[in-house]
This record gives sequence, structure tokens and C-alpha cells, in this order.
Amino acid sequence: MPDTLVEDEFARFAEAFTGTFRPLPVEALPRWRRARRRGALWIAGLGAALVAALSLNALQPAARPAPAPFTDRVVRLEGARGEMAAGFADRSDGWVTFNDCRAGGDCAHVLGRTTDGGRTWRRVALPQLPAQGRLWAHPGPASAIIGVTGSPTTVWETNDGGRTWRSIVTDGTSAIFEPPSREISGSWKVTHDGLESHAMHSPDRGSTWRRLEPAVGAEAEVRVSADDRDAWVIAAQPTRAWRLTPEGTEAEPELPAGADPSMISAVGEGGLLMLVPGRGVGVWRGGTFTLLPAPLHEATLPMVLSDGAITLSMPDGSLIVGGEHAEWVRYTRP
Repeated sequence: MPDTLVEDEFARFAEAFTGTFRPLPVEALPRWRRARRRGALWIAGLGAALVAALSLNALQPAARPAPAPFTDRVVRLEGARGEMAAGFADRSDGWVTFNDCRAGGDCAHVLGRTTDGGRTWRRVALPQLPAQGRLWAHPGPASAIIGVTGSPTTVWETNDGGRTWRSIVTDGTSAIFEPPSREISGSWKVTHDGLESHAMHSPDRGSTWRRLEPAVGAEAEVRVSADDRDAWVIAAQPTRAWRLTPEGTEAEPELPAGADPSMISAVGEGGLLMLVPGRGVGVWRGGTFTLLPAPLHEATLPMVLSDGAITLSMPDGSLIVGGEHAEWVRYTRP
């Protein structure tokens, strides 16, 4: 059939039946076709949802690791080598020792000081020290006591930032080597009478004293916060704590088992900084022990300084200074 005849035939068919065709309703389809259609629609919808979800995830920024709870400051000191040990009297004033020791035991000693929180350090001239043993320093703001391990009967003291030194002959006890503490206060003290101890309060900074009741545990010691608002008595065997007020002593709830009484300090706001073996360093407040953020709870030798700052010695030998509500700074060797 010629092409023109085919075209004319289709034209007559379209003119005759235009408007007579309607979409077939779904209900008119066989059941199996309706099920297949619903399944196809469900799969298409699921695919669209997955594509949308993947697209949203692709637009989300990658998860970032939690930031370290401290910033690093490297202790840079001219000519300093070997083992480093730093200590602070407050957030600003600190001292650092370096010991470069040979196999025979002789050590080259270096002492440094900072007055700006460790941003800068300057080398401090030393008196004539024994070569045998490691140099250590007990820090104060402008003062320091230094000595060499193995020579406990002689130490040196400065009160002018290291410009001059004077030697002190001791009885060889370790008391002078203890780190700074908040155990001495003009308003609080403990007296011992046999197996009993009593906290004492002075309303006039030591002129008169009044005994507080009830009695506290034997071998008890006072702990006072840096702002002098919180005063405590800490006793050992077992470790217990009493909150002190001018009216008397208030026993605290049972402290965490194993808390080291020598590692407990008043941190302010009704809290006690403490080291609990097996758990770490944290703050006891209101009957609850809260660990410091990781990795700070892995520290040892927690201590509260004269301005309320906290110092922590880390397992890698670094020192961290900061506070519950303040920036933490880690001091490391170069």
C-alpha cells in the first residue's frame, strides 16, 4: 500500500475515535498486576528516601574528634637538656629543673623560672651544687628552695627570684621537700589529745581560739581553699572528711573507697580535689565524685595552688595547670 494511503487511513481512525479512550482504573486491573504496581511504587519511594538521606549525610561535615582539654606550652630554656620537672606556685609563677645525667651518676643541672604562666622562661644562675644527684625545686612566687637528691642535709633558698642564694642546713627530714599546701590557716587548726582530735576556730586570725564539736578523727589535718571560704578536716584510717564552720564540725558522707588522704585538697565551692586509686583524679562535691575530663583523670599528685589553680602531674612527665572552670595548660619539654 502506498505511504499516502497509510497516512490517510490513520488520519480517519484518529478523527473517528478521538475522545473515546480513557485510562483504565487500577481496580479494573487483575489483582496480580495491582500488587506488582504497588510493590514498584513502594520500592521507588524507598529508593528516593535512601537517595535523599545519603545526600543529606554527604552534606553534613565529618565528625571531629573531641578537642584536648588543654593547650600545650613548650618549656624552652637555653642550654637545658635531659630530664625536666616543672612546678608552679600559682598560675603565673613557676620553676623548672633539667637534669642531664651520665651513667656514673654525675648530672649537669639547669634551673629556670617563668612569671608569665610559662609563655617565656629565663635561666637562673645556681649556687655551687654537688654533681651527684638530681636537682629538685620547691616553688614559690619569687622564692624557691632547691636541693640535690642524695644530699638531704643542705638546701638553698632564694627570696629574690634567684639573684641570690643562701644555704640552709637541715636535720635531714623530708618536711622541707613537701610541695606547697593549704594546711596552715590563721582561722583554723587541729589539736590532738590522745586518740581524739578537735578542730579549732579563731575569729580574730589567731589571737583567740574556740574548740569545735564534735571531735574529729585521729591524725587529722586541716585543708583550706585558696579563698579561705572552705575549711575541712581530713583524717585517715579510714579516710574521712568534716566540713568546718564557726559553729562546729559537719561530717561529710562517706568518701570514695581508697581515697588517699595525702592527695586531698580543698578546691572551693564546697569541693574536694582527690586521687582515688583505680579511678583517677576528680572532685568530691555534695556526696558525688566526678572525674576530671579524660585524660586529666589519669594524672597523679593533684594539688591546689595559692590562687586556686590546680596542678596535675601526667604519666608522660608533663605538668598541667588549670582549674575546674579555667583553661588547662600542659607544659612539656622541647
